Amino acid sequence: MHIGLVLPDMAYNSYLHGMIWGEEIDANGLKAAFERIPGINVDIVSPNILKYIEESDGNMRYDILIHFDFPTFKIDSAFNILFFQQYYDDKLINQAQPSFSLFDLVITNSKSTADKFDNVYYFPLAVDEEKFSAGPSIDDYQCDVVFIGNTRMRTLEQYNQYLLPATDYNLQIYGSGWRDPLFDEYHRYYKGSVTIDQMIEIYRSARIVLSIHNENYTNNFGLVTNRIFHTISTGVVLISDIHPVMMEMFPEGCGVMYTEGNDHTRDIISSLLNDPYRQQEIIAKGREILYKEHTWGKRVEYLLSLIAYNSNKLITRLL
Repeated sequence: MHIGLVLPDMAYNSYLHGMIWGEEIDANGLKAAFERIPGINVDIVSPNILKYIEESDGNMRYDILIHFDFPTFKIDSAFNILFFQQYYDDKLINQAQPSFSLFDLVITNSKSTADKFDNVYYFPLAVDEEKFSAGPSIDDYQCDVVFIGNTRMRTLEQYNQYLLPATDYNLQIYGSGWRDPLFDEYHRYYKGSVTIDQMIEIYRSARIVLSIHNENYTNNFGLVTNRIFHTISTGVVLISDIHPVMMEMFPEGCGVMYTEGNDHTRDIISSLLNDPYRQQEIIAKGREILYKEHTWGKRVEYLLSLIAYNSNKLITRLL
């Protein structure tokens, strides 16, 4: 079976620009999980590449296409899945919803969107546990706290509430936008942009990873980002702002400590840094849940069951 993972053009090219796009990480994780199954080959392409192949070849080889963005370029002879991840506002979702019927299957990592529409399946993100493996021993850490993220996804008020308390410790910040004068209070902690492989090494070098969510995404769409899965898999405790859906997946003390910000964040960081055994206990509980429920291998098993349930078209083609 031949599967194509169709990334947005900017995500497909992000590694050239030192940027980290979640879709790129997710596609690589899905690819690795699918290709552990004998007889499955996976390509990562963009809509433009897909269109070029179809128009120049005329004999498209893909059995399944998973589109990470909308609009996209569909191949009618394939089983087309929309992995809907665009959450800027309800208006955009409502505009896209009439086109859901053009796909053989629609999945989403937005719990509220899946609950809102019939025949849209909830499909949370996950981790490639082989790539995001644990790092050094506790004596080899290089910093106390790491935050990786661009500035445009959150407000300055959020950063001051959740990130500023971490400046009392050995903090490192990575991502884009941090050189803006608006964030001058954080300039001394900024270390630059990173690739995916560098991100893994940075997580491994820290004792704590900090997560701050886009409030619109959290409150309106119930999105759980891949940061939680990556952090726990690399053997690090995550400190996160309050996130109800994530707390259902990983309760307090199971890989994650949840904070209300400000002094509460300082207290949690101080407590963890002074109690490495508690830190390891939290990591172990989180990893137990992670490997049981939230790897890309588990997601692929679920996706294949959805395809089988919705795949009269695919089965007819393969027969």
